[in-house]
Amino acid sequence: MPKTKESVLPLDRDRFLTLTESVFGTYTHIDAAMAHTLRLAGDMVETAGEIGLEPNVSQSLFDDLKNCIGTLLLSRQQFLKVHRRAHSIRQRTTVAWEGCPYTIDGEPATSAAPVQLKAVV
Repeated sequence: MPKTKESVLPLDRDRFLTLTESVFGTYTHIDAAMAHTLRLAGDMVETAGEIGLEPNVSQSLFDDLKNCIGTLLLSRQQFLKVHRRAHSIRQRTTVAWEGCPYTIDGEPATSAAPVQLKAVV
């Protein structure tokens, strides 16, 4: 809880829970996109071999998908920074006493354990 009453920011508990669910939903979507892209890369490499695609074309396609995965990973890392800042701000609010429902040793859970991936169909 903040040291002085004047520095406490008003945050409705329902809004806090909604935002928290949205934050962790974002991790789920980013992780699902990365998993889907990895599966797609594997499928494309397999298909390229089956149809006899030129190795340089196949490699170029795989490299582009690898770059997509790298961009998604960078996005997840940037989102983790946003999450940590939001976590610090929440500690200055009227719901600070509750703590984040998704923490491990006082840190946002995503810093230590990834959100479980859902199947992408």
